[in-house]
Amino acid sequence: MINLKKHLNLIFLSLVYFISRLPMLGNDIVNVDAPAWNYRAVQFWAYLKNYNFLETYRTYHPGVTLMWLSGFGQEIYSVFYKLKYGIRPVYFNVSNFRWILFSETLPLVLFNFAFIILLYKLIEKLFNQKIAFYSVLILLLEPFFIGNTRVLHLDGMLSLLGINSVLFFIKYQKSKRTKDAIFSGILFGLAVLTKVSSLTLFPTIVIISLLFGNILSLVIYAVAGLTAFLILFPACWVDPIRVITKIIYDGVIKTGQGGQPQIFFGQESLNPGILFYPTQFIFRASPVLIILLTVALYLIFSNYKVVLKGLKSSKTMTILGVSIYTLVYFVFMTVSTKKIDRYLIPLFPPLAIFAGYALSKVVPRKQFFVAVVLVVVSAVQILPLFPDFFAYFNPLVGGSHMAVNAVGLQDWATGYMRVTNYLNKKPGVENITLATYNDASVRPTFLGIVVSIDSVTDFSEVDYVVVQRDDARSPLILKSMSLDRVFYIGSYDYYYLYKNIQL
Repeated sequence: MINLKKHLNLIFLSLVYFISRLPMLGNDIVNVDAPAWNYRAVQFWAYLKNYNFLETYRTYHPGVTLMWLSGFGQEIYSVFYKLKYGIRPVYFNVSNFRWILFSETLPLVLFNFAFIILLYKLIEKLFNQKIAFYSVLILLLEPFFIGNTRVLHLDGMLSLLGINSVLFFIKYQKSKRTKDAIFSGILFGLAVLTKVSSLTLFPTIVIISLLFGNILSLVIYAVAGLTAFLILFPACWVDPIRVITKIIYDGVIKTGQGGQPQIFFGQESLNPGILFYPTQFIFRASPVLIILLTVALYLIFSNYKVVLKGLKSSKTMTILGVSIYTLVYFVFMTVSTKKIDRYLIPLFPPLAIFAGYALSKVVPRKQFFVAVVLVVVSAVQILPLFPDFFAYFNPLVGGSHMAVNAVGLQDWATGYMRVTNYLNKKPGVENITLATYNDASVRPTFLGIVVSIDSVTDFSEVDYVVVQRDDARSPLILKSMSLDRVFYIGSYDYYYLYKNIQL
């Protein structure tokens, strides 16, 4: 018989995870990259089924993990749909689309859950049960992390594969069990299959190997990682050299030095500099995480002599290893000229470990009470935004009202379903023309006609236009349109919907 009391921590964490990930999944956001990843996943499986393995290379990311998982989810949905209707579902059919998106994102949510459980188990082994519980709970309640682990994209998976790979490697330094180094390497291979930026794991592992004088573990790690990469990437079954060369050139050399327009303190920049990520983190992290990180820094630095004396202890090895991973990733991320806020996500798991460590020291008892308080505090912050987690900005620094000028709102198609759900209820919606940014993200959820706002020269020729507050086009829009509705996400007036005055 299962002893539920023994597993209460995992049961509680599982409930928190699924309650914050499953509701409205597929009915919340079509992130700007979702249409592209849908197409890639469909093509990946089509080429796989036709034994055209080389063509399973779809992009430099390379996103293989996502394409395996999301493509499989859509294949299952398509089988049932075809059994009922005789044809495969169409992506841009609104009645089909939300189920298609659900079928693609659910496998990612389940995949991430498995690695959340693994993360808990590893932290428990390296620290203790309390630190593991607090660390994972803090991570699960971070709004920006929630958003990134329930969308059709790579960064949520990448963050969990990366931290688990590092923790397995640290565990090996203590256990000297070869299987720990092998598991670490396999996760490294999976991380690189997910996103090429995870190559930053390798210098982290090199430093840890040198620090603890264990070069053999580095060899095991590299071989296991390469093996996993080659086995799980069908294109590598045909021409591994060509595939790897193309990924490195397109995904590291070329893309890493390509700028990404960003708003940084009121100015648009292709490379906002070294302060971009620290500023983004302050806005994207919750007050709980930032306060506990401050406490953790104080505890670690005020006891650095004790830490250094116990260099071979499991806790000290973990603190050093996780610190190295955090710093190495931050440096590589900062050096790259392509900067996007979601690239911060791999830092959230290691920083949550430090926060969990601090909380266990500050409140050594009443674990359940502390957990309930954390959940309530988090719920107060995110429920007004639900399900638009990407609209979250730290209230300690002014929330969305300050973020709009400091770092921009990072329009990733957040909240557009609020607009399309409203318009879809209008009579004759199939004849309504809507001009918008991110038209590819809006089109699958709108029953009418969607055009890119950039293609519109005369706004009197469209029926509705949706823009964010203070958009540069607003004066031109108002010449032929009037305000129809303002859409709030939380307390911020996020979208303005304008209606043609002739309607």
